[in-house]
Order: sequence, then structure tokens, then C-alpha cells
Amino acid sequence: MPDTITSGLPHYDNSTAAREKHEPIFQNQFEILFTPPPALNLTTESIIITEQVKKVEGLPEITPVGFVEQWYKFAKRTYAEARPKDTTAELTINFEVNLTKDLDMYVYNYFRLWSDMIFDPMAGSMGLKRDYTGSMQILIFNKKREIFRDFRFNPVYLIDPLNKMDLDYQQDEIYKLTVKFKADAWKEVREGAGIANKKTN
Repeated sequence: MPDTITSGLPHYDNSTAAREKHEPIFQNQFEILFTPPPALNLTTESIIITEQVKKVEGLPEITPVGFVEQWYKFAKRTYAEARPKDTTAELTINFEVNLTKDLDMYVYNYFRLWSDMIFDPMAGSMGLKRDYTGSMQILIFNKKREIFRDFRFNPVYLIDPLNKMDLDYQQDEIYKLTVKFKADAWKEVREGAGIANKKTN
């Protein structure tokens, strides 16, 4: 019979994470770097936009493909499908919007300019993919800013309308902008990933 593995008594010294002083992963230790389409020439503004990020949703996870079924009489056998369900990523990022002394709501204006490169409703013009795509990098780190997970999305562009500004005399909430991005491809580097990490590079 195989050896049975049992847990140690519930004492500090019996926990590897305790003895080795492993740090938990805090989900507020991250930063996003935006690279807008070159035609916008907004590199400096991208740094300021990074400061206004509040939340990120949709970081991709590589999940197994689906499965197909075969039958022998009433006995079922299954196989992994021959293609993945999706190879793209969709990210939703929330920002708080501030106003400069020059009355520039720069977070909104930044993404409105980017969005207008895809379709400008004021002019009725539409852009080409080579003109409206940029890139994005999301760094996840510990409290010492040691990066252990690095996502690089390229190309990326905006999908879905920017959320509208709802006005209400009975509320005093800060206007939060929700921007949704589509990424055709990405690369991920993880510390300690071994063989899995080599496959993504």
C-alpha cells in the first residue's frame, strides 16, 4: 500500500509557510503601464493615467480546452478538444476621474481620444487597426516591489462605450470611468514557474 501522508499538529513549527516566513500575495500590489497608439503621442500622460487606476478585472488564465465524448455501448470516454475556446483576453479597468486647474478631465479625455481613433462620432470617421492599437503591461509585486508576475498585452484596443456620467443631486460620488480592453495576444512571465514559464517565453 502507498505511504499515507498526514498533516502535522497545528503548531507554528509544523507549517512550512510559517517557518520559511512566506509572504501572502496582496491583491493591491500592482501597477499598470499604458502605451497608447503612437499617433496619439500621449506618452507623458500615460504615467499620470497609471496613478488613477483603482481596479483591474479579467487577467487571463490559461484554462484547459473543453472536451468531446465518445461512447462504447453505455460507457463514456472523453478527450480534450483539438482547439482552445479562446486565445484573446478582455480586461476591465476602473479609474477615478480628476479635474485639473485648466478644467481638463484628463483620464476621460485620454481614453476618449483613444476611442475616437476607432470611431469618431463627431466626424463619422473610422480608423485602421494599425493606427488604433497600443499595448499594456501589468506588473504584480510584493511589498518590496519585487515583481513575481508580469503580463504584457500587445496589441490592445478599446471595446464597449465609455460609461456615461450619471448626474444626481442626492449623491456626491466621484465619477469613476470603466474602460474595457481587448488583447489579441499576451505574454506572461512568472517567477518560479519552471517549465511552464519557459513555454510562455
